[in-house]
Amino acid sequence: MLKSKGKDQSKAALEALSKLIRNLQKTAQTLIRNGFIQMATFALMEEGTPEHVQTNLLIIILDLIINGADVSVMGGLFTVLEKFSQEKDVKKQEITMKAKMIVALLAGQGITGLSSQNEIQQLKREIDEYKKKNSEFELKDQEEKKENDKLKRKIIDLEHQLEESKSKPGDIPISINVPSGNYTKKEQEYTYTSTSEFSDFGVMKAGLSIPFGSRSYEQPYGKDSMFFYCGYVYQNTKFTLGNQAFKDNDTAVIEINLLSVPRTSHLFINGVQQPAYISGIPESVQYFFLFQSQGASITVLSLKRLSTPTIVNMSNTKEVKWE
Repeated sequence: MLKSKGKDQSKAALEALSKLIRNLQKTAQTLIRNGFIQMATFALMEEGTPEHVQTNLLIIILDLIINGADVSVMGGLFTVLEKFSQEKDVKKQEITMKAKMIVALLAGQGITGLSSQNEIQQLKREIDEYKKKNSEFELKDQEEKKENDKLKRKIIDLEHQLEESKSKPGDIPISINVPSGNYTKKEQEYTYTSTSEFSDFGVMKAGLSIPFGSRSYEQPYGKDSMFFYCGYVYQNTKFTLGNQAFKDNDTAVIEINLLSVPRTSHLFINGVQQPAYISGIPESVQYFFLFQSQGASITVLSLKRLSTPTIVNMSNTKEVKWE
């Protein structure tokens, strides 16, 4: 963070580290022991290090000296400190001033540079080692970036496949399963005419089949079905009044929303949404209709998948819960 190219991040790291050095005695020695001076030397000498990073590193070095760190390892700083001390650029006055302060403080403690050829060679080896590690980190970053790019492309491809696999709005092929019984059907149409009695229109659990002669409100069918009839909503032996009754030649629509929470079933008659609806329907359902009287007929016009619900909020709604 101290070496961050962002000034704010580097400053925040500087303030936090300076506070630790001032308040915790062991912090200075820990930094020295972990090679902070060598890292700082390399960063200060490296081409392209931002000026705010150079300034912040020098501030930390000053903090270390003032707070009793072992200065014997700081001889390697003199080369870069002397370079900064001779800087003529007015914009770098703060760096120049701090470099001169460090030189003076070190000189006051008898540190005036590298004392032997061995120390010089050791410093060079350490710099080479840091350069090597830095190159390894950069290479690793590049490899991780490539891997991240691959993952991003894979995610985009998968999202595209998911979008393509989603059901598109529009007509759905109609398939009607009718138990054997008393009815007739027009050729080439989904028009059915009753030759017996009774009818209703609703939704039931997928896979359920109600044979002729049985009623959708009777058990065991009532608990797994609901229907709209004569203005009522029926489910599991309970009738709730609240809708308009069907009339001859009416067009009735049941709109099911399996994505809402809870899942719902609303009735429309001639395009008008009815107040009473049912909630909590099973996750897999099928439509059904039954006839009420002999000679009654029904025509299935379409089965559609909608891109968005058409349900609107109404002040007089009545919710019936599937039980």
